[in-house]
Amino acid sequence: MSGLYETLHKIKQKPGMYLGTPSLTALRFFLEGYEFARDELGIESTEQELEFHGEFQSWLQKKFNLETVSSWAKVILLYSADEKAAFTYFFDLLDEFLQRHQILEGTDSQVTNGKGKGIKENGSKTELMALLDNLSEDSLVQVREFAESLKQGNG
Repeated sequence: MSGLYETLHKIKQKPGMYLGTPSLTALRFFLEGYEFARDELGIESTEQELEFHGEFQSWLQKKFNLETVSSWAKVILLYSADEKAAFTYFFDLLDEFLQRHQILEGTDSQVTNGKGKGIKENGSKTELMALLDNLSEDSLVQVREFAESLKQGNG
């Protein structure tokens, strides 16, 4: 069985096969049905599912500087021209959401907060998140540049 992110990738590639049309609302309903079916069958949530359902909403709200009880789908629709554009935008945002974790999985270099404090490869995610929260602007630029180099395969 495919994991949640693999399933989403399949939907992105062939939305008509899974949803009928590329629609964010249809995707949201699909994901709710997926989660409901797994619960009904007594299948425990995977790490990917826990991450997506537990963190994507709050990450999105932080990204857009919002406090809302609206679903992630409604937030994305707010920033989109229509359902199809929102569907495409969701996958852009999902990629961004997932990339933030790739940075946390360790690198060959040491990241510092500009005050001499740093964390070496394979440090805990909690330590790294605390460090990232306190980065200077110069260090944030370095982290962004490093992340871009990783995306381009230069890391």
